[in-house]
Amino acid sequence: VLQPQSGVSISTLLRQRQLYAASTPRMRSITRNLQLHVEHVSVTAYQSSFLNHLGAKDQVDDNGNRPSSSQAVSTISIAFSPDSKTMASTHGDHTVKITSCSTGSLLQTLNGHPRTPWTVKYHSTASHILASGCLGFQVRIWDWLQGLCLHMIRLDSAIISLSFHPKGDLLAIASGTRLHFWAWQTTHQENSNTNANTNGTAPSHQVQMVDQRHMLRCVHFPPNGTSIIVGGMNPNPNPNDINSRSGISFYLKLWDFDYYTC
Repeated sequence: VLQPQSGVSISTLLRQRQLYAASTPRMRSITRNLQLHVEHVSVTAYQSSFLNHLGAKDQVDDNGNRPSSSQAVSTISIAFSPDSKTMASTHGDHTVKITSCSTGSLLQTLNGHPRTPWTVKYHSTASHILASGCLGFQVRIWDWLQGLCLHMIRLDSAIISLSFHPKGDLLAIASGTRLHFWAWQTTHQENSNTNANTNGTAPSHQVQMVDQRHMLRCVHFPPNGTSIIVGGMNPNPNPNDINSRSGISFYLKLWDFDYYTC
């Protein structure tokens, strides 16, 4: 992390800034030092009070190794709630953790995925609802305030990306070569009226699938809800040519989306 200029106080920098024209090299240098000072105070000097549950206070050795008592785990994906108050993160210990954005304290740990959750997304409007998908083919809908998994489905491939439709009751799932659309709220309501689903699958009318014929990497609903962005890997035109295997390319496509026909 960049450090502020040694031996120079913030009051000195502010006073110098008033003495030089904005376009001079000296003024640009002073402005840069002010930026570094703010970064140091707001990030470096403050971080020790944040994310202690992820090893923020660990003292690493000369080789960059953490102590054996460290609680640090690998972090795969993060997402911020629509009200900006919490952050969800997925980790190599197969958990989803909810952290307060204002205090850095751990609010909830969500357990249940059999393998590492690769992606996590908040509901578009309800900040206590989120979805996570793991390498073990599971997608889970959580109410993190209660620490409950509201519903879960299993697909045929690892879950790479998720996105809630702006209306909130439809979840897009990128898994393998297939794009799935899960009417998860209908699933939850039906299970609330009957026995809970215990086999981890949703009825076929609640999960629709579109085969893209190549490996997907991301999916996202823009705020208007009338389109969807899908990213994937382009097929190798010469799979048997060793020299062409390093030329992997990717694409992003913007599709029209009709919510009422999905």
